[in-house]
Amino acid sequence: MNVIGYVRVSTDGQCGEDKFGLRVQQEQIEAYCSEHDMTIVKWFKDEGESGAKERPGFDEIIYGEISNPPYEAVIVAKSDRVARDINIYYYYKMMLLKKDVKLISIAEDFEAFGVFAPMLEAFTLCVADMERQNINKRTSSGRKAKAKTGGYSGGRAPMGYKVQNKELVINEDEAPVVIRAFELRDTNHTLLDIVDILN
Repeated sequence: MNVIGYVRVSTDGQCGEDKFGLRVQQEQIEAYCSEHDMTIVKWFKDEGESGAKERPGFDEIIYGEISNPPYEAVIVAKSDRVARDINIYYYYKMMLLKKDVKLISIAEDFEAFGVFAPMLEAFTLCVADMERQNINKRTSSGRKAKAKTGGYSGGRAPMGYKVQNKELVINEDEAPVVIRAFELRDTNHTLLDIVDILN
């Protein structure tokens, strides 16, 4: 059976050797395919792509020229490598089925459970989805707490600032633009006027 191997890490911290990194996933997929007489013809990967964002690598599988034949399945180390969001997971699975390509997760191996496979798959995805929501809540709460104390809570720095040693500092190149925008706003210019003037 000709298959595609897919690996993903959702944070920059997992791009190295730690946690469930790309190399660990790849080794598990290679071992599984060797045991089950599968030939990995192609690899796709997404590094540092958040579970909530688009995955260029997996999107290439879904929307690109991948078809059966020659590819009969996409192999992942765990189902949450595809998506923790249950809706996104089933959407991707449906798109693969339209191409007559199976989605096989070696950690769960749902097919081994016969008629109970869909039930187990749905339960596993529900748990992963709950974990994703809890992670979002914890991250959001931590950022709010830090912001209340005047600290930088992460994310993209606003115009006029840059991140330096995990703190916001004034960006001397952008600061004049921000100051000018406020000056124009104080003299009753509309936002559209300000955009035109700044451009």
